[in-house]
Amino acid sequence: AQKPDPQPKLEQKSSSKKFPKAAIAVVVCVIGFIVWLSSGTEEPVPSDNETPKVEQKQVEHVAGQTFKDAGGKDFFYTGEVVDGKPNGKGTGLYEYGTYTGEYKNGLRQGNGTFDSKIAKNRFEGTFANDQYNKGKLTMTADGSYFEGTFRNNGQPYNGKWYNKDGSFNSDVVNGE
Repeated sequence: AQKPDPQPKLEQKSSSKKFPKAAIAVVVCVIGFIVWLSSGTEEPVPSDNETPKVEQKQVEHVAGQTFKDAGGKDFFYTGEVVDGKPNGKGTGLYEYGTYTGEYKNGLRQGNGTFDSKIAKNRFEGTFANDQYNKGKLTMTADGSYFEGTFRNNGQPYNGKWYNKDGSFNSDVVNGE
């Protein structure tokens, strides 16, 4: 009679059975590496009671600082400055008058009022690229006023002239 072998022989596993385990290990390593790479580049997500961080430019306040207008002429400015230029609300003292209103990148841009030194006229409205854009220009000499849009040279373009008492005077179409 044969004696049973106290240590039974283990069957050798074929290489085809090792392949699935090796493939799974490689896939797990690749996924882990991708997750590790991307974890350093993502912004943290704020919780419900945390405000997300937004990069804000530093706003300074200046008084009587000299800047150049769109035509290269100096003016004195008091108000908000961002990146070394008037940006926000402020007042500019120009050789030809005073502007109070909004600036953007150093230029009169947005709502504002300009009081002319020479003719003593007053413009109230919007500015674009340092020029009158749309609003009301009042002639202080006779009280008449124009409401409408303006050319780049500050001249009325499309709108209506009114007398001091508010009665209609004339239309202006395409500057005429």
